Amino acid sequence: MATVRLGKWGNSVGLRLPKHVIDHLGIEAGSFLNITLDDDGVCFRPVNTFTLEGLVSTITDENRHGETDWGVDAGFRARAGRQNQTGSSALTL
Repeated sequence: MATVRLGKWGNSVGLRLPKHVIDHLGIEAGSFLNITLDDDGVCFRPVNTFTLEGLVSTITDENRHGETDWGVDAGFRARAGRQNQTGSSALTL
């Protein structure tokens, strides 16, 4: 447990987190935290922010799935490619 002092930050109050807390949570300056209040105090939890690059980097041959056959095109996609009576491709709604 660590004791910290609140500081003035413009019209707000700021809280500096000790390095061991930041390291333990895996956060850095600019990270987002969810704040919840209960009868005993305040709880800070890191927000899971995902990036496409981060997600794609976890793809391996072992966890990659094959293609999925969704069947014959239906609805808007199926009609959009049809030719009208004049022979030109036109969108039919």
